[in-house]
Amino acid sequence: MYIRSLRIIAFFGALLVSLVSIEGTAHAQTAGSNVLTFGWMQLRPTTNDSTPYRIQSIGGQTINQTLPNTGVDLDKINYLGFTFEHYFTDQVAVELVGVIPRRGQVRATESLSSFGVIGKSYGISPIALAKYHFGSSSLKFRPYVGMGISYNHFTDGEVVNNQFIQHFGSQSASLSVKDTWSPVFDIGVDYQITQRWSLGLNLIYMPLKADSTITTSPSNTVVKTTATINPLFVYLNIGYHF
Repeated sequence: MYIRSLRIIAFFGALLVSLVSIEGTAHAQTAGSNVLTFGWMQLRPTTNDSTPYRIQSIGGQTINQTLPNTGVDLDKINYLGFTFEHYFTDQVAVELVGVIPRRGQVRATESLSSFGVIGKSYGISPIALAKYHFGSSSLKFRPYVGMGISYNHFTDGEVVNNQFIQHFGSQSASLSVKDTWSPVFDIGVDYQITQRWSLGLNLIYMPLKADSTITTSPSNTVVKTTATINPLFVYLNIGYHF
């Protein structure tokens, strides 16, 4: 629920504050400087494949029946993104990446594709990156690469398609997605407009599999599937250097 989400955001916020407190100069892209960015971020699934639905149990009795030609995929999601970056040297920096959470839409595929959107869930994926910036800190265009890790937390899952629920002989259903850790790979470029302001384009790739469970009521049917999403985050931003 939101309490756990707020704890995750609070943790990364505390880490951000501790980095800000590090003493250093306030020049653009140099050792000791900091950068805050905000802008448009889009999650684009690059794989969108899943295992067939597996009916694990009905009414508490184990079934383990696979339904062939079934699956799910995830729609694109647009976010307001933000980052905080601290330069330890003119080239090496650490960055925290976050978004204002929005609900993602889950669609049924293959033989059940006629149902369209069947569920929604919030995904919160704070990212921590170690980055290397190429060239001199005085360059206008400055490319970089990075690697890091993300904790992917899913909350407030809901099955929203009544026809899909009735397909499993029930009246209501819930959706849950298992939290997971993922590696993250980053590439981008910044354009320094002034000493304080910059524009940036950032591509973040995250190998990600999500285990989801649908539980129906009153039949208590438990259906499981694993979606391979492997999202690419496209981030267009404006940055303030201090």
